[in-house]
Amino acid sequence: MVKMYICFCKKFFLVLFLIFIFSIPAFPQLQSIRIVTVPENNNRICEGSIVPLNIFRSMTGGHTLIYQWDDSPYLSNTAIYNPIALPKATTKFKVTVTDPVYNITLKDSIIVYVVFKPIVDAGPDDTLCTDELFHLVPKNVKNCKSIEWSHNGKGVLSGKYIQNPVYYPSQGESGRVDFIFTGYPSESSCGSASDYVSVYYFEKPQVSINTADGSICFSDK
Repeated sequence: MVKMYICFCKKFFLVLFLIFIFSIPAFPQLQSIRIVTVPENNNRICEGSIVPLNIFRSMTGGHTLIYQWDDSPYLSNTAIYNPIALPKATTKFKVTVTDPVYNITLKDSIIVYVVFKPIVDAGPDDTLCTDELFHLVPKNVKNCKSIEWSHNGKGVLSGKYIQNPVYYPSQGESGRVDFIFTGYPSESSCGSASDYVSVYYFEKPQVSINTADGSICFSDK
């Protein structure tokens, strides 16, 4: 009888011990968070583009988490884990994630860089006499990582990758010459922008007086 009682006690305390062990959470539900873009490492976007954000969560269990992004007009929703961002300029997005069951709060942030589209203005057209140099002077160059000039003339440019090159026309070149000015952004996927300017070459006027040599007095009419 004593042995049975001892055996029963052992089993009873073993059950209590197991209940106690399994009632204690081995890990908090929320362990870490990290904001990423979708696709990942795509935190440079073109002007006017959108980028989905997502929160990678290291967690156990299945409790509901609370998401709170900093109030931003550039997010589709500030209370979900995967909002859509449409920033008009480079923006830092911050989020706070709370596990209400274990009272855990974690924060993270990500910077989304906006690449603006190039803006170029090649400048005004001009009219020159043959053999005169044409100085290319753009009126506006913005958001360009690199630039390039091209033309359809017979002459040569002093440089096609500089902002203010000089055009040397071929000897006696006349007519219209078009110059295309192109600006490229830091991200090739954002596209380029082009503008053109023209110069009109005219031959120098030739003047001659076909009269016989002679002289007259001031009072002669």
